[in-house]
Amino acid sequence: MDLVQHLSEQLRKLSPIETIPLICHCQAMTDYEVQSRIIFQNFLNKYTRQIEGLWIITSSSIIRYCGKLIGMFTKIPVHVIDQENQVSFQ
Repeated sequence: MDLVQHLSEQLRKLSPIETIPLICHCQAMTDYEVQSRIIFQNFLNKYTRQIEGLWIITSSSIIRYCGKLIGMFTKIPVHVIDQENQVSFQ
């Protein structure tokens, strides 16, 4: 099962009014793939109502930039941060 399938399955288990934050640990990512971004962006658009925010943890400038792009094309608030301890829920 790939990541999108797994996340989709988990989100389908939520009630229509429940939301969750999505935290992506991208510290080990070394490269950017356009096709992966498109798949992930489509996933985010499909589940916009159930994702209250996207937290991308990375020190990569490329991934930081792509995270900001994703934020421009979805209705989900995107936070690009350096460390997990910077995640804060409101």
